[in-house]
This record gives sequence, C-alpha cells and structure tokens, in this order.
Amino acid sequence: TNPLNDKQKLHYLIENSTLTIQYASSGYTGNIDSKYKQLKIEIPENVKLSINNVSAGINSDKLALSELKIENVSGSINTGDIIATQADIDSVSGSVTLGKAALEKSIKIDTVSANINTDFIITEKSKFETVSGSIDTKIHKCKDLTIESTSGAVGLSLDDKLGAEIDYSTVSGSYSSEKGHKTESGKIIFGDGSCKIKVKTISGNLQIR
Repeated sequence: TNPLNDKQKLHYLIENSTLTIQYASSGYTGNIDSKYKQLKIEIPENVKLSINNVSAGINSDKLALSELKIENVSGSINTGDIIATQADIDSVSGSVTLGKAALEKSIKIDTVSANINTDFIITEKSKFETVSGSIDTKIHKCKDLTIESTSGAVGLSLDDKLGAEIDYSTVSGSYSSEKGHKTESGKIIFGDGSCKIKVKTISGNLQIR
C-alpha cells in the first residue's frame, strides 16, 4: 500500500504539449520517505527534454532526443548513451556521468564542485567547466573543445585517430601525456592537430591519455 496522501503524491500537468511533473502538490511542506518517491518516465524519440532538479538522483538508459537540458543542484546525474542535436547540463554539486554521447552540434556541461565524467564524446563543439570538481572525458571526434577548471584536475583521453592541438594555460598546474606528441609555440600537438582544444586552469593539472 502507498502511505502517501494526495498532497504528498506526484502531481502532473499537460499544457501546450508540455508535461510538467511536481514532487508534491503546490505549497506542500513536510518530509516524505524517498522510497515512495521514485519516478520512471519513458521518453519518446526526438523530443526536447528539459529537467529541473534539486536533490533527487537522475538516471537514464539510452536517450535519443532532439535536445537535452538539465538544471540540477545536488542530485547525481547518470545517463546511458545519448544521441541528440545538442545537450546543456548544469549542476552545482551533483556529479555528472555520461555514457557515449553523439551530438550533432554541441555539448556543454557546467558544475561548481561536482565531478564530470564522460565515456565517449562525438560532436563538433564541446565545453566543460567547473570550479573545484574534476573533469575526465574521452574524445572521439571534435573540432572545438574548451575545458575550464579552477582547482579540479583534468583528464583527457584522445582517440588514437584524432589529431588535436591543445592550448593549455595554467597558473600553478602542470601537464603530463601518455601519448607521443610535439610542442610548437607552447601548444601540445597530436597528429594533424585538427581538433582545437583549450584547457584553462588555476591549479588543476592536465593528464592526457
């Protein structure tokens, strides 16, 4: 049996082709056991998906969307593979972990203290930004990648067939590379240097794999 009353239950509204789901009725205050508050939604393909979340965890299987936008405070974000035109993810302290992501245009991930981990990125333009969280990403295809971190470490895995030119600027951080490369005019170059990568940190180190 479900012990929740009507005010404690999830509420939803469909208006102008937009589905809005609320944690409880508007204006409700009180504590609710989280085991009674698990929401599972099946998302049709090629829709625009926007999620606004405070502290609940967000977990998904494979997503095939036109656009993905997530605004999150402290709940963790874990997704399977993502196929979309573009993705924009903002999180304060909740970690962001993505499976393989194939984006036609771009992906942007912005956090304050949360860690960012991506399995496999295929897109034209990417931007990852954090203050103190670490960033670990695998890049298979790109033209333009920007990574900014104040104190968080940056781990960058490049596909063996991907040429990249990395412009790394830092105050007190350092870089290391497990891959053969050359340096020209202060830039770290792999292969033909076709993917332009900018990494900027204050004290965060850069490790290239």
